[in-house]
Amino acid sequence: MKLNELKGRPVVATDRAQKIGSVQDVILGSTYQNIEALLVKVDHNVPELVIPTNRIHAIGPDAVTVETAESLRTLDQERDYFGLPRGTAVQKSRVMSETGKIIGTISDIEIDPLSGQVLSFIYDGSVLAEVLGQHHRLDPKTVIGFRPGIVTVREVPPPSRPS
Repeated sequence: MKLNELKGRPVVATDRAQKIGSVQDVILGSTYQNIEALLVKVDHNVPELVIPTNRIHAIGPDAVTVETAESLRTLDQERDYFGLPRGTAVQKSRVMSETGKIIGTISDIEIDPLSGQVLSFIYDGSVLAEVLGQHHRLDPKTVIGFRPGIVTVREVPPPSRPS
């Protein structure tokens, strides 16, 4: 599943069979290899809430389910997430090798909905590839660091075949 497919998906509390919000973003772990939590928008008057991954019952094709609405937590209650990268901040970031070469731009993040593992960062390798809709995958284990706008990676072999 891609982050772009997950954003906007309803979050449903199964005990009440009630929609309690929608997925706005993900919080990545410090090694960029897993999802720590989902950021959920409830309504315009409520600050962002999070659902830690251990409180998610399932990420299904039509909704994310949690057992109760109490699974939603404020960022103040989950202070461990401060400073961790958000998925949408990683998207549109340029990928630079440790030797200073720009490799491409991240367009999406592929996530395993069962485990919450980041399977790959999907990136465009050139303007022509982007125009043709060709994308490459980057193994999250190659990521060295991140700041908004730039992801640095270990030297990688030539991109995988476009998908």
